[in-house]
Amino acid sequence: MKRLLTGLLLVAVLAGTSAAAVTKPERVLAVEWQAGGGKLRWVSPTTMRPVGTTVLNVGGAPADILATSPDGALAAIGGGENGRLRFVRLDGLRPAGLMWLGGASAFKGIWSTPDRLDIFVLGTNLGIWHKWRQGHQWSEGWSSLGSLWLTPPHVLSRGPGTIDAVAINSQSGLSHAQFRDGQWSSWQTDDDVCISRPFAVESLGKLQVFALGENRGVYHYVWEGEWTKPTPLDGVAITHPRAVAWPDGGIDVFVVGQDSTVYSRSRRGGDWREWTTHGGRAFSPPSIVAHDKVVELFVLGVDSAIWHAAIPVA
Repeated sequence: MKRLLTGLLLVAVLAGTSAAAVTKPERVLAVEWQAGGGKLRWVSPTTMRPVGTTVLNVGGAPADILATSPDGALAAIGGGENGRLRFVRLDGLRPAGLMWLGGASAFKGIWSTPDRLDIFVLGTNLGIWHKWRQGHQWSEGWSSLGSLWLTPPHVLSRGPGTIDAVAINSQSGLSHAQFRDGQWSSWQTDDDVCISRPFAVESLGKLQVFALGENRGVYHYVWEGEWTKPTPLDGVAITHPRAVAWPDGGIDVFVVGQDSTVYSRSRRGGDWREWTTHGGRAFSPPSIVAHDKVVELFVLGVDSAIWHAAIPVA
C-alpha cells in the first residue's frame, strides 16, 4: 500500500461512473474531514492529489457522498451538523440546495430513475424512514419502513423505479424489502444472526448480500424472491464487507481482518477462491473505486493517513 495524505480523519470516495465501468475515471469526488471542517474536491483516483483548485466547504461535522445523478450533473451529500442533505452541481462544485433533516443519521441515497432521488435515514427511534425528490419536488413527509433496526439500510436500484433494501432488524436478522410499482413489499428475514451492516450488489440478475455472522466470519447471501442458505466465506473481520460485481458475473469482497490487514476474496465462475492479503494496517472499512478490472482501494491507516493500493482483478 502507498501512503497518500496525512491529518485526515476520513475520506469518502465515489467514482462518477458505476462500479462496473470499463474505463478508468480521471478523477473522483472526495470528502475530507479535518479539524477545520469537511471539504469536497476532485482528486486523482491513484494519488488523491487535487485535480483543479475548486473546493467546497461541506460543514464542520461528518458528511458523506450519498449518490451522484445518472447524468453526472448532481451529487447528494448527507450528514453534517444537525443532519442535513446538501445538493452540489458537479460542474464547478457549486451549491444547489440544502435540506435540514433534524436528528436523523446514517443517510443513504440512490437515484431510482434519472430524475428521482430516494433518501433513507435511521431516525432517533431507530426507525428507517424514506423520502424522495422527483425532479425538483419533494414527497410530502416521510414514509416509515419500520422501527428498531440495528443498522441503516443498504440500498441499490436494479432497474428504473425499483429499489432493493437490506438491513439488520432488532433480532439481528438480515431483512430485505423491495420497492416496485410505487409500493414497498413487506420485509422478509433470514434466520441466521448478522452483526454488521450488510452490503449488496447485483450479479447475474440476483441480489448478492454480504454481512458478518456472530462469529465475525463473512457470509454470502443470495436473494431470489426468498433467502437462500448463506455461504460461509470463513475468516474473521473487524469491518463490515464491501464488494464489487463485474459484468462477467465475478465478485470481489473486501474486509479488514482481525490483524488490521485488508483482505479480499474473489468469486469466478460460481466458485470462491481463497482469501488474499493486501497488507497495510487499516483503521476504517475500505472505500472502493472499480474500473477496467482494477480496484482502487483506500483505507484510513492507524497513523490517520490515507493509504491506497491499486489491485488488478484476474
